[in-house]
Amino acid sequence: MVPFDQGVLVPARPSRTAAATGLLGLLAPLLVGLAVPAATSTHTTAAAASSADAPVPDRTSGPVVATAFDEEPGSAAAGARGIRKWPRGRITYVDRTKDRDAVRAAVKLWNRSGVKIRFVKVRKASRAALVIRDSTNVPSGCGSGLASLGYVPGGRAFVNILHGGDEGGQGCAFPGQTLVVAHELGHVLGLRHDDSRCSVMNSSHVNGVAQRECLGEDLSATAKPGRWRCRVLERVDLKRAARMYGGRPKVRQQEWCDAIERIPATGPVTWTPDSYGGAGDLTVVRGAEPPVPGWLGTWGFGAPGLEVHATPGVCTAVPGDDATTVRTDLWEVPVGASQEVSLYGLAPGTHCVSVWQFDQGTNYALAPSTVTVTVS
Repeated sequence: MVPFDQGVLVPARPSRTAAATGLLGLLAPLLVGLAVPAATSTHTTAAAASSADAPVPDRTSGPVVATAFDEEPGSAAAGARGIRKWPRGRITYVDRTKDRDAVRAAVKLWNRSGVKIRFVKVRKASRAALVIRDSTNVPSGCGSGLASLGYVPGGRAFVNILHGGDEGGQGCAFPGQTLVVAHELGHVLGLRHDDSRCSVMNSSHVNGVAQRECLGEDLSATAKPGRWRCRVLERVDLKRAARMYGGRPKVRQQEWCDAIERIPATGPVTWTPDSYGGAGDLTVVRGAEPPVPGWLGTWGFGAPGLEVHATPGVCTAVPGDDATTVRTDLWEVPVGASQEVSLYGLAPGTHCVSVWQFDQGTNYALAPSTVTVTVS
């Protein structure tokens, strides 16, 4: 879990020396690392027993790192009196970051929110009331930021974010940076932190995937790379902003989106029965896989593989359901090649065997491959 920032209430006409001294005194992070333990996966189903003598990959999870900050400077009452709203709700800005996609996406979210505000991009810094820039002056490195709070009469508002490479993880790449920038723009509008519910103004996010209070208690299951909470601006955020600026907030309905391109479909599957009752071999062709960005990290089994399900009669299995999973293997062949998967212990009758590919973040293919298996 990574903090977004420490919101800063900037006085009118601040001197550079005084502002820098004040900021240093505010940044007192408390870092707590939460390692998610590895567990061994075992799969059984009413229709079939998993191949007991076959090696089952260990489930591993990517790290969930928690970082917390002290309270924002000043009491809520004093802060509320000192926050100024932007005249006419119009904020000109210049983008001096290397995360243009993230800035563009965050600005678009606010501009289409229904709140009467408008972030307008300009080319020259001299015409900008807000500067969005890369800076090491952020509370906790990758995935955190710093911003001024509200309108700054006689001065210039700012947003600092730290640009990071693929090795920084999803929190320091697109779309993780979108969450950070959208949060910082909330501060620029005059919004303070809100940890009472799911809000873009939560004081922290988890792995660049979602705001902390938008997730459940099992972070190892919900803070999964390759997916992100695309409903960044929640109703509570828009209502708070509308109280300041007016408008009719529009809440995006879709909560979760794919952060990366998903595997389109699992490759073809064939079944070859053997003379041993209820047993046979699946031949699975490894389907085409879109390139995986370096920041995706690992999840689940930590490498690309396939998951096999068996359901009586009809194809009702869904990926990730342990109740119907009969086999999980990691790929040993390149894309386009075939791999054999042995199954046995299928009960007499007709079964639908479904196979889903997954990537290193355990994001499943959009479509499985299926084959009908009849056991006498």
